[in-house]
Amino acid sequence: GKFIVGGYTIPNLAQPTKAKSLIARLNSNGTLDATFGTSGRVELDLVSGLEVASQVTVEASGKVVAVVSTEVSTGVGNTYLVRLNANGSLDTTFGNGGGLTVPAVSVKLASDPVFPVMASVPGGYCLGSTTSGDDFQVSRFHE
Repeated sequence: GKFIVGGYTIPNLAQPTKAKSLIARLNSNGTLDATFGTSGRVELDLVSGLEVASQVTVEASGKVVAVVSTEVSTGVGNTYLVRLNANGSLDTTFGNGGGLTVPAVSVKLASDPVFPVMASVPGGYCLGSTTSGDDFQVSRFHE
């Protein structure tokens, strides 16, 4: 079968502080799946700073849900849930036009950042992340 990966890309190496989230779908032989996104890749551009798709899952429907962590200035960031259709296009029926900002979360970004963790639960998702006050927060999102 096919598998999906998340990460980031730096489109312009002259601007290393501007990274876009990258989600790619690969065929079982490791080649990019040309039926997903643009030549097998989807680049998200949610903020003007750094962002990374730190966790990606595929729903039974084939839709892709990604956790995206961002940094808009030193030590200040947010977490987003984004859903793509099976072909890689943004699912505009999810959240606010394809994504959700995780409420009341400011991701702690330090020398050893902790990336959010997502779990599928019946009828939605649970997301655990750190807050700016070094606390751990769990949010549940319903479909």
